[in-house]
Formats: sequence, structure tokens, C-alpha cells
Amino acid sequence: MKLKETASQIQHTWTLVKPSILKHDRTTQAQKFDYFSMIVFAVAPLFFNTLEQKKLHSNLNKWTRLFLFMGSTAMMVFSGYLMYLLFAVIKAACLYCIVSALLSTSLFILSIIGHDWEEVGQLWFIGIIVGIIVLVGTLGMYAPINNPRAEKTPGGYDITTVSGTAEIALAQHLKQVGAKMYGAFWCPHCHDQKQLFGKEAVAQINYIECDPRGKDPKPELCQAAKIQGFPSWEIKGKFYQGTQSLEQLANLSAYQGQRNFQNNLSPK
Repeated sequence: MKLKETASQIQHTWTLVKPSILKHDRTTQAQKFDYFSMIVFAVAPLFFNTLEQKKLHSNLNKWTRLFLFMGSTAMMVFSGYLMYLLFAVIKAACLYCIVSALLSTSLFILSIIGHDWEEVGQLWFIGIIVGIIVLVGTLGMYAPINNPRAEKTPGGYDITTVSGTAEIALAQHLKQVGAKMYGAFWCPHCHDQKQLFGKEAVAQINYIECDPRGKDPKPELCQAAKIQGFPSWEIKGKFYQGTQSLEQLANLSAYQGQRNFQNNLSPK
């Protein structure tokens, strides 16, 4: 019994510190909401711990434990699929992704051993249902990664914007200073980055395709550069992850030309 109480305390503590450990990871807004929800479930019973509120505390503890189990199950399944993409598809290492997967799995285990479950069969049934729902949703989100035929061409999405003189000048400057853009043909954020430049300027960029199934792929360069996310820019020996505005790229590369950039990302 003492072991279960200790495991329960560790589970609560781990739930609280996990977002801090992974603060450098580029989590989405949905992931941040998941972490916040787990914190709420973990600490909620602590606010009702007096003798008068003993029954309420017991009921609340019962439900929050279930929600913690469901949440950790969903996080573990999602992290597991990302590990599959990381090692089987992208074939690259990501320290924060691996740590996240390990913590999610640990939290799942602690949510089981840290509480006396009365209906174990029902618990596993709930876990299986949650896992299936998360897996189906995840497969739907990442279908283009596993099915390159979903894209129009091996080169990725079509570039529909037109380049202005400022975009073309910046692209030429980036090429002159040796800047590199690492990406993948299925990556929507890479497409956003290209849309900012426009069709004519994109042709001037030193773009490196990291997916072996893409057009003119160079995955060995991506692995050598230890690319962990797309798009990633390498400018003057430093790496910048995520879609960058043209103004940011101009500042990072010490661009001195005109900056009347005409392309902007449409709100989604």
C-alpha cells in the first residue's frame, strides 16, 4: 500500500514538472492544453482535503485518476506514433521527442500502479477505446506522411504566390551567404515558408529535401545537420526552426536591400 501511495505522489509530481522539462519543444496549442489539463486533474483533489469534504475529495480523486489514465494513454499512443515517424519515416533523432515519449509512457505506468482500481477489466477497455480513437485521429492527421501519393507532385504543394522584387532579392542574398532551408515535401509549414517567398524567389533558395521520397532528396545532409523539425534554416552557422517571416530572415542574414515584401501568410 505504501508503494502505491509513493507511486501516486510521484505521478502527481511528474505531471506537474513534465511541461517544464519539455519547454524547449515546439508543442502545439493542443499539446499545451493537454499538459494543462493533466495538471488540473493532478492537483484538483488537493483543494478538497478537509474532514468535511472527505466524500467530495474521494469522488473527485476517483474521477481525476480516471482522467489521468485516459490522458496518459492518449499521450503515450500519440508519442508512440511520432516515434514511428521519427525513426521509420524521417529517420532522424530528436532528443525532446524521445524524452516526451518516455515521460508519457512513465506517466501511463504510474497512473496504473498508483491507484487501487476496482474494475481492472473496465479500465483496460477504456484504455483500448481511447487508444483506438487517438490512433485513428493521428493517422488522419499524418496521412500525407505515410502516403506520398496524396501530394500532387514529389516536389510538394504548388506555390501559388508571385514573387516581388524584394522577395527575389532576399532569396538571392540568402543563397549568396550560404543560407540553407531544410524541409520535406509533405510539410505544410515548409509550404507556408515557400509561399512567403513566391514561386520565382523559391527557385533561388538553397533548399534541401530531407525526405528520401521527395524530389532531389538529400537526407544525409539533414542527418549530418541534426535537423529536428521542418522547416529549419541554417544561416551563418546557426539554426532556426519553424516558419520565419521574410523580415526575420533579412535580419538574421544581415540583408541590406529593399524590404517591401508583398506576401503574407493568410490566417488559418
